[in-house]
This record gives sequence, structure tokens and C-alpha cells, in this order.
Amino acid sequence: LKIEKIIIPVYKPINNNYFNIAEIANKLQFKKTNNKIICYGNCYPLLEYIWHHNINHDITHYTDNITKQKLDYKIITSGLKYKNNEYNFLLYNLSNHDNSNSAELVYYNYFPLIPENNLVRLNNIYNLPYLFQGLLECLRNLQKGGTAILYLGSTIYKSTADIHLIMSDYFASSELFQPEIYSNVKRDGVYGIYTGFKGIASKKLEQLVEIKKKIETIYPHRSEEHTSELQ
Repeated sequence: LKIEKIIIPVYKPINNNYFNIAEIANKLQFKKTNNKIICYGNCYPLLEYIWHHNINHDITHYTDNITKQKLDYKIITSGLKYKNNEYNFLLYNLSNHDNSNSAELVYYNYFPLIPENNLVRLNNIYNLPYLFQGLLECLRNLQKGGTAILYLGSTIYKSTADIHLIMSDYFASSELFQPEIYSNVKRDGVYGIYTGFKGIASKKLEQLVEIKKKIETIYPHRSEEHTSELQ
């Protein structure tokens, strides 16, 4: 009996977060059609997945100098229908740009502030304003029937759980999803996946904007302003 040697090609991604996106994409069954995607913050694993699987999407990316793309990703984005909007100020201050209501998918992953001593369990506390901004960007940019993916980090905190519950009200289906590569004992790695956007009344959206303004009066705008009081 002769056994032939079989070579199985293995793709080595630039960032291991690629595998998170692969799990979510398989779950949602990403279409290889000309969909419009708006993404915020650390979207490069998503862009790499789209590039690697030759998915033809029209992508708009909002980022800033905190989450600026690495050189390796420039090769990938050069082969996509990709528009990058980079700003010199923090992303959650982009609250006045026009609502598009045109995206089939909004992806938001923006945790720019690192707590002292790199304590992961405090990520959600430090980055609450950015999480709430993610909620707003999803609701103001999705078309009806669209899908939102919001990186929540951990829902052990009431504030994060509240964001998930608010989001869920405006979608036909919602769930919390943690990719297999994450440890269940760590307070991170949770994504909110929301499908079948039902739309939102302008009055409701205005109320949420007012909540964000209140959050901004409590939380500082720059990482160097963060102190132990936030804990």
C-alpha cells in the first residue's frame, strides 16, 4: 500500500484576530456580493478576511492615529474597494457626521485605552464612551435588514450589558458570541452580533445621543487624562 504525501496549505494571518472574524463570518455566512460595509477602529482582521476570501465589498473605514494600519495591511487594502478616513482626534468625537442608513454591515471594534498595569478586567470601564459611540454608529448607519457586529469585550459589567440590551431592541435577532480561541475565564473576547435591523426613530436616536453627551461629561477624552478614579 503506497501512501501519497498530502500537502495541506495553511494560511498564516498577520494578526491572530483573523480567526475571530473567520468564526463570525462562518456563523453569518458572509456573502461574496457587492455589499457596503462601514467599519470603525481595529478593522484590519476583517479586511484581511475579506481580502483572503476574495469577497467583493465596498468598504469605508473610520480610524485615527491610535488604530492606524500597519504597513503589512497596506498591501491587503490596496486590493480592496476600500476608503480610509483617518482623523487626528479620537473616534468617538465623530458624532456629527451624516447618518448614511446605507450599510449592510457595520463592524465596530474600538478599545483604544489601556488601563494602568494593562489590567484587562478594566478595559470596559476605561472604554465605555467608545462602546456607546459604537452603538450609535451601528444604529445611524445601517439600512433596514442590516447586520451589526459590536466588540463588547465583556458583559460582566452592567454598563456593557445595557449597551447590548439597547442594541437588541432594534434588531430581529441578537446574541453574544465568544470565539473558541478566547478563554472563558478572561473578561474579554465577547462580540455582540445583531441581525435584521428594524430601524430607529429619530427621536429615539436623539435620546441616545443625549446619553452619550452625559457620558462625555463624566469620562475624559484622552488617555493621559484617565486616572484611578475611573476604577
